[in-house]
Amino acid sequence: MKTTRKELRGLDTEVMMIIEKRAEKVGTTSNQLIKEMINDYARRIEEVEASKVLHAQIDDLVTANNRLIETQNQNTIIVGELARKIIERLDFYLPEKGENLESDDRR
Repeated sequence: MKTTRKELRGLDTEVMMIIEKRAEKVGTTSNQLIKEMINDYARRIEEVEASKVLHAQIDDLVTANNRLIETQNQNTIIVGELARKIIERLDFYLPEKGENLESDDRR
C-alpha cells in the first residue's frame, strides 16, 4: 500500500503531549497512533455515507410497506361491506324458515 506524507500544522503542544502520553501508554508511537485515528475517521466517513444510502432505501421500503398495509385495510373494509350487502339480500330473498311458516298459517 502506498503511503503519503502529510504535515500537520496548527496543533497545540498540549494536544501533542496528550497524543504522546496516550501512544506511550498503549505501547506505540505517536505517528502510528495518529495514523490509526485518521484511518478510523476515514472509515467512519465511509460508513456514514453508506448508511445515508441504506437509510434512504429502508425509508422507501417502509413507505411501500405502509402503502401495502393501507391497501389491505381498505380491501378488508370493502369485502366486509360486500359481505354485509350479500347477507342483506339473502335475508330479503330467503327469509328464515319461521317466517315462511307464519305466512303459510295465515292462508
